[in-house]
Amino acid sequence: MTIEGRYRAAHRPSYALAAVDLLAQALAVRGPIAPPTCPLSCAIVEQLAPVARTFTPPLMLELRQSANGSVLFDGRYRVGDGPLRDVPLGDGQYTAELRGDYYRPQRFTLDWPPAALRTPLVGGVPVDVPLSPSAAYPYPDVTTLPFNLGPTLLRGSVFTADGDPVVDAIVDVPALLPLNPALPAWPFTAPRTGPPGDRALLLPDRRRFGIAGETTAQPPVAMTVRVQHPNGGPVVNILNVPVTLGRENSVANTALRGQVTRAGGFPLGGVVITTSVNALASRTRDDGRWTLYLDPNQAGVANVAVTATAPDGSTATLNGVAVISRATVVVPTIHLP
Repeated sequence: MTIEGRYRAAHRPSYALAAVDLLAQALAVRGPIAPPTCPLSCAIVEQLAPVARTFTPPLMLELRQSANGSVLFDGRYRVGDGPLRDVPLGDGQYTAELRGDYYRPQRFTLDWPPAALRTPLVGGVPVDVPLSPSAAYPYPDVTTLPFNLGPTLLRGSVFTADGDPVVDAIVDVPALLPLNPALPAWPFTAPRTGPPGDRALLLPDRRRFGIAGETTAQPPVAMTVRVQHPNGGPVVNILNVPVTLGRENSVANTALRGQVTRAGGFPLGGVVITTSVNALASRTRDDGRWTLYLDPNQAGVANVAVTATAPDGSTATLNGVAVISRATVVVPTIHLP
């Protein structure tokens, strides 16, 4: 019996895939099959067959990652952060998610146990898991190429009015001309926001979308950046964003932030913050701090009233606050009685 158990442990079925860094592949900086640049993890988030169910927390597969991008696992797993279970997944079909600090989570279908013959490459072309960069990706230094001929990076964040990050919003430049030539592919012009609400939109060399002039640097171009909120939420067009092609750019928010305290300087949470600009509102955290994000196209206003309304109904108003378009203004501390 002991020999049989050891034999089974030594001959577990293994599943292999190729993880490919799509941006490094498009920039041809690490060869035609560019491996990831950070450690990866693989989560089983749901089972599709023979029964349908989700896993909360997910099942984290034990894996081995090679420098060439190949990932191998034998079905052993942890439940969340728990100890490693020395048994494989049950037979069935699963939805797995490959994760890494520099990449957006990428889902794929996993059939377990794997087929007897399976290779991660067919004819030298990756067929497994392509990884798109997240905002945390170590983007190449786009300022090193002369005449603004490198990629164009647009960074920014999406928040609700009271400062909660908006996850999975799609951000793009709707008026961007079709790429010419169409190949190689450039799937980085419509990223989704990550858990902190951040995103990084990467445009290719400007010559590929119709802006010529290879021997002169280009002046900033006014672009419209579109934000499509998830789950049928609003679509916001951020107008006249100045973009220097071939450089790193930031799409700033228009916001106010500050703190509310009681007598003696004690911070007060749950206070509703409103302004005379519009009906948008925010609420203080437990430390009394608050941030109010206004419409990204909000024009500057020289004299704004900021009102704090405590849970007990008491109020205090601070006048003379300036709203500056596409900037965050720090409001003096508001003291409630």
